[in-house]
Amino acid sequence: MKYLLKRHFLGLILSLGFFRTQAQVVQLIPLFSSQDDTVTVIYDATMGNGELMGVSQVYAHTGVITNLSSTPTDWRHVQGNWGTDDPNVKMEMVAPNIHRIRFHINTFYNVPAGETVQKLAFVFRNMDGSKVGRATDGSDLFVEIYPPGFIGAITSHDDRQIIRLAGDSIMVEGQSSEPAQLDLYLDQVLVKSSVSGQILRDTLFLDDQGFGNHFIEFRADNGTAQIRDSLYVLKQGSPPIMTLPASGQEGITYTGDSSVYLQLRAPGYPFVYAVGDFSDWLLEEAFQMNKTPDGKFFFIEINGLDPNQNIRFQYFLGGKNLWLPDPYCEMILDPWNDIYIDSTVFPDLPLYPSNRANGRVGVLRIKEAEYNWNSAMVYERPDNEELVIYEMLVRDFNEEHSYAGVIDRLDYLDSLGVNAIELMPVMEFEGNISWGYNPSFFFAPDKYYGPKNELKRLVDSCHARGIAVILDIVMNHAFGQSPMVSM
Repeated sequence: MKYLLKRHFLGLILSLGFFRTQAQVVQLIPLFSSQDDTVTVIYDATMGNGELMGVSQVYAHTGVITNLSSTPTDWRHVQGNWGTDDPNVKMEMVAPNIHRIRFHINTFYNVPAGETVQKLAFVFRNMDGSKVGRATDGSDLFVEIYPPGFIGAITSHDDRQIIRLAGDSIMVEGQSSEPAQLDLYLDQVLVKSSVSGQILRDTLFLDDQGFGNHFIEFRADNGTAQIRDSLYVLKQGSPPIMTLPASGQEGITYTGDSSVYLQLRAPGYPFVYAVGDFSDWLLEEAFQMNKTPDGKFFFIEINGLDPNQNIRFQYFLGGKNLWLPDPYCEMILDPWNDIYIDSTVFPDLPLYPSNRANGRVGVLRIKEAEYNWNSAMVYERPDNEELVIYEMLVRDFNEEHSYAGVIDRLDYLDSLGVNAIELMPVMEFEGNISWGYNPSFFFAPDKYYGPKNELKRLVDSCHARGIAVILDIVMNHAFGQSPMVSM
């Protein structure tokens, strides 16, 4: 996927004589490195977020993802003292914006015996840490580590799927760790072979193939083992042009016991796909969204969904190749911050679709657990001129940083004579530890404080005491993770 960066040979820019197949933020030499190898890590500061372009002295901040990591992004055995001139992680600049460091993986990270390294994890920094090199979207960088032995893979593309327009060509390359029979297939038809080699590459054309997905497969056979790696290519056609349904509205509309209508305002984009659990996280022709004649909206109705399951999904917007949740989602899954949410605060948090999705993911559910409001209660809101307001940052008000923790302390607020609580923004914001004035999704309560039904229980509990609840909302503060800002 996007953030699992396969390694490629360094390229002639470093005068090492290796063939470079595709520009990458991070590369390893050797290509198929195992944790027992000594590796050279190459960082290209012009790639990713580009924040370290022009910085001469770069430091690696790095760890490993292992079989003992709690999540696919849970760093272990971290190396590097942030903000210091740490010689252990000091990189050598070998060309403008190209930096390298060399180490033995097990020794450098002090990996205990029996622990299996699956990925190396990186961010890069200048000396004081004021500038940090990351992926394009600001996430960490991960490089796959292979088990010892015979290995083969497609090395020309990192993604599980790529898009090509009619008439475009595709350069595909596969490599193996030792000489082998190498074969390249397009839609199960053999297109190129090498009897005994380690690199096989070819330029493929889809002129004779129809629109939709096509399957590329690379096979490597050393006589005792066969390895296969695959890549989907979506041949993109024009989206269907249709007028909006009369009942259509932006966001997510449940239209039946197993169906949902999605509508996205995205003027200027050539095409949009809905992608998620329902499409096996592939861009499928069946889930290309209809486009309105004026080009302002995209929409689709998806049927056959399980009404009792959380359905994780995103939009893929062509042109800028953006992966975004729906702005109207009421739950967002975040691969970088959700791992720090305690299960006592948010039980049964849906799992993020690791190694399948790109960035943040929205969740829809046709049949949700309803909150039973206290129907016997008669609530009268205090007059504005009588309000005694307690402005509250949930994470500072109680150690549990939860709505439940606030409910447990309502007696204290009562004793102060408070008759209104003003919650600092609780909609989904950037990170976890925030005042909330950097919101990204206005309809999704931030999970760091608990499920949305717990927010309802807090409101219900306050009303039972005659306490009003005021939401601090900052519509003009939308930050970069907001899909509307990204678009």
